[in-house]
Amino acid sequence: MNIITMFFDSPFSDQSTTVQTRQPVFVRLLQGAFRVSHCDWLTGSQKYNVEQCIKTLSEIAKNRGIAIPVDLDSQVNTLFSQTSMVRKHGRVWLMGKTRRDSQLNQTSRDYRGIIEGLQDIVTLLEEQLRPLVQAELSVLVDVLHRPEDLFEEDTDARHKCESGGFISRLIKHTERLLEEKEELLCVKVLQTLKEMMTIDIEFGEKGEKLRQELLARYYKKKERCSIQVNLTHPPKVKTGEHGPGSVVLGRANMTLAEVQCHLDQQGASDLVVDLIINNSCGKVFLEAVELGIALLEGGNPVIQNSLYNRLIINSEKFFGVFHDKMREAQSEIKATVTVSTEDIKAKRDEKDKAIKSAEEKAAAIRKERKTGAAGGLHEALTDELTAMLDNAAMSTKKAVNIVRNSSRPVPVDSNTEDESSRKDSQGLSATDDQGSGPGPGQSSGPGQSSGPGQSSGGAGQSQGSIDNLLTLHQHQHKKDEKKMSPDVSIMQQILRFLQLLCENHNRELQNHLRNQSNKNNYNLVCETLQFLDCICGSTTGGLGLLGLYINEFNVTLINQSLESLTEYCQGPCHDNQNSIAMHESNGIDIIIALIMNDITPLSKYRLDLVLELMNNASKLLLAIMESRHDSENAERILYNMHPKTLVDVCKQAYHQEDYSDPDPDQDRDNVASPKDVGHNIYILAHQLAQHNREMAAILRPVSTETPMDQALAYYAKHTAQIEIVRSDRTLEQIVFPIPEICEYLTTETKNRVFLFSRTR
Repeated sequence: MNIITMFFDSPFSDQSTTVQTRQPVFVRLLQGAFRVSHCDWLTGSQKYNVEQCIKTLSEIAKNRGIAIPVDLDSQVNTLFSQTSMVRKHGRVWLMGKTRRDSQLNQTSRDYRGIIEGLQDIVTLLEEQLRPLVQAELSVLVDVLHRPEDLFEEDTDARHKCESGGFISRLIKHTERLLEEKEELLCVKVLQTLKEMMTIDIEFGEKGEKLRQELLARYYKKKERCSIQVNLTHPPKVKTGEHGPGSVVLGRANMTLAEVQCHLDQQGASDLVVDLIINNSCGKVFLEAVELGIALLEGGNPVIQNSLYNRLIINSEKFFGVFHDKMREAQSEIKATVTVSTEDIKAKRDEKDKAIKSAEEKAAAIRKERKTGAAGGLHEALTDELTAMLDNAAMSTKKAVNIVRNSSRPVPVDSNTEDESSRKDSQGLSATDDQGSGPGPGQSSGPGQSSGPGQSSGGAGQSQGSIDNLLTLHQHQHKKDEKKMSPDVSIMQQILRFLQLLCENHNRELQNHLRNQSNKNNYNLVCETLQFLDCICGSTTGGLGLLGLYINEFNVTLINQSLESLTEYCQGPCHDNQNSIAMHESNGIDIIIALIMNDITPLSKYRLDLVLELMNNASKLLLAIMESRHDSENAERILYNMHPKTLVDVCKQAYHQEDYSDPDPDQDRDNVASPKDVGHNIYILAHQLAQHNREMAAILRPVSTETPMDQALAYYAKHTAQIEIVRSDRTLEQIVFPIPEICEYLTTETKNRVFLFSRTR
């Protein structure tokens, strides 16, 4: 039907005389099209095409004077009248539906206001009642700390609870819950055991009052209230001890280490091992690992020894579970990681836009100066313009230094430029949103008028709101794509657990992670290195594109990987050092690249995360070279590291301290400053200089006049070293930074610390 319609609508049909000479064929064609229009199997679009064909043939017959039978002509006219009537009623129905929809929208807006009001009330009540609910739930932990107080004195039940029988029964019952498929209840018990080792939480005045009332009711005596420590005060530390294990838990009236040992005596460590072996998936596995983390917090040697003795008997299945988890996480990363060239193009377009904006502003300044419209230099230089010129001068100065030193830019060097580019591009986008030019997909050609919704009014505001919602939805979709899957995010807890197993230089467990002497050996040291290699994207061959793989969602996991690898080596453990340095993967090159390469766009808005990455990477490289009397590992590190570039990184970090803008909401004690990060990198370079003459020559400051030499002079002044004798009678040199606060110590204080302090 479309072909017939197209033929008779074409200019060829108008010029042809074949239609007049073959009128009977034309009439039969119209009759056939009319019969087809009455078929029941036609779809809506097909019926529309048939009616359009009949209409075209009817108009051709009238224009060409073709005689059509009277009955066929009347039938065609009836068909068109019915079609027009249906369309008319359809328009009336649609208009009525629009009015009904507007009424429903008005009603729905009223309902929406009621629902929003109820949500506000629920949110307010939740904020006010949450501390009370938490305080009520915390009473269970108090009861578990002292279950003997629930019973009368000199009773068998009280004696059993005093010897730990209640906690022991609870731990044994947890495994039985899994056998009975009560996973939710098992998870709740594991969470409760973990809360027993949690530092006291503040519940507020009302919450603490409710807590004391419930304790008095449960123990049926008022003396119990006086036993409890007021949890609104900060946690105390036991005198003569240090570290996380020395913190006193008010609800238990014991230190964290004592609570850990008490739970270990009742079988908590064995419970962790059994649950990890028998439940390698699901919520139970995650809670078991987190319970193990709580038991090992602070590197409790008693818990480490208990786990080691248990793992000597059956370690193949235990480490096999972690090995499989690491392999699954690597496979998930390789299957889901996508780095689009749109990110690279967006970064380039953003930089081009910033340059264009700066050129336009500079041209406007020159024009104002020339015409005198600004009224003088000081009037033309506004605060925004002054900041822009300062950033431009700073970037130009750094670019000149880079060219002069023939080195590539480093992360801290490019951060300021990227930050200014981001601000300029934001200024451009704000101007475009306010103003003048047409939006995407709109034409601004001459003579074209703005449609309704483009100039002003509610339609324009609606269109703008829709665009904003679409943009927000796309941004949220991209953020969701970057979030890690559960198979990958669980590695955070696994690596933390493995780190705490080796805490405080536990040599037995460090070696056990690498070699279990079983039929199937699982080298978790190398698996951790391969996981770091995979999550940083080096499997794609993109060592120079770390910024496209590292983001705010996985940077914490990367930091945990670096910290775990560092703990595997410290002590030192020479075999683990060799496993990391000489592994066939690109893991060691990734660690070096985290220090040497620019990690953008993360460095633009979260410089603290980038500094933490560089800090942990430098500590890991130092741990790989710790207490080595050979140059094998140092030469492996220097193989892909340019000495001058490494020194430039620490220099730039020193000067980055002056330009960094710390976030007032962040805890400064837990955030590494650029100067401290640069100091760690300087110590790394100092250690490598013992094996590389070029590095040693670069580290010597020529003078203190240039800013770069000032950085080296500062680090050299605040770096010291001591010699210690190891247990094997070998002499080792330890290099460490000197805090600036030591400059303010008096001579008397220095002598007293040096002569009489036992813990110096």
